[in-house]
Amino acid sequence: MPLSGECMHRKNRDAALRHATAFCRAAGLSVALLFSGASHSEQAPDTTIQWYVMDYPPAYIVTGPQAGTGYQDRILDYFAAQLPELRIERRPVALARLLSNVAHGPAACAGALGKTEERERSMVFSRPIIYSLPMRLVVNATDAARVEKLLDAKGQVPPEVIDPAGFKTAGLVQGRTYGSLLDSFLVGEREKGNISNAARAELVFRMLARGRVDYSFGYPDEAGYYARAELTAGDAAAFKTFPIAGLPVAMPSYYACTDDAAGRRMIEAINGVIDRFGAVPPWTAFYLDWIDGNARRDIEAVMQAAATR
Repeated sequence: MPLSGECMHRKNRDAALRHATAFCRAAGLSVALLFSGASHSEQAPDTTIQWYVMDYPPAYIVTGPQAGTGYQDRILDYFAAQLPELRIERRPVALARLLSNVAHGPAACAGALGKTEERERSMVFSRPIIYSLPMRLVVNATDAARVEKLLDAKGQVPPEVIDPAGFKTAGLVQGRTYGSLLDSFLVGEREKGNISNAARAELVFRMLARGRVDYSFGYPDEAGYYARAELTAGDAAAFKTFPIAGLPVAMPSYYACTDDAAGRRMIEAINGVIDRFGAVPPWTAFYLDWIDGNARRDIEAVMQAAATR
């Protein structure tokens, strides 16, 4: 019988180790190597997590000179530093693959995700990581004063007042859905010929900055990203965003992991970090870095309200 088989069947492991040591010294082999399989099985469970990300700036920025500087990149860096016992390996993938891998695992996580009943059947979710703002009206900073006159009693813009106020042409990404409320509004604007489409978001924001369209809809961090990363020195320096009547005040996002032992351990550790900081965690600053002053004021009000509950 080979030595490895003999060792596996010995009842007294110490005796096997002494025997193997003598054999290996004679053969010039490593005892640690010989017993690496046995010792590995006695170690703690694997704590390596495959963390799937998609290129979705400025949340995750996977490519280009700003790679790794998105606010979700930085939030994940923060958690990784707080949890050195859990090794996180980032894997860029498309959204469909991300959801499939986290659902089926093993030991896979992603963020930031929204909760759905379907996802909760195969994934375990953290407590909210961050609250962010929904779609907003985006205009050039020079038009902000005009929009302020349109705000209702709640400080929001009803979509139906946009066109009568002189904001005629909307810049939109071809084929993108803007949510049921705005998509319904845009049907009428399209029938009036008030839509100018572009193939990509950066082209829409470039048209807006150069005055080729009057407004757009987008997330405030998205507007901030394109103002900072995509526009040239001759374009408007910034955009201003405003909340839209009928949409949520803010949206929670979560980390999600495979519903297996490694995933549950990861979520438990993440929740432990969240619980140390309460309603206004320090990593919120990474999100605030990307949004305009109006949006910053609105999300800070949401966080302050949550902190006083």
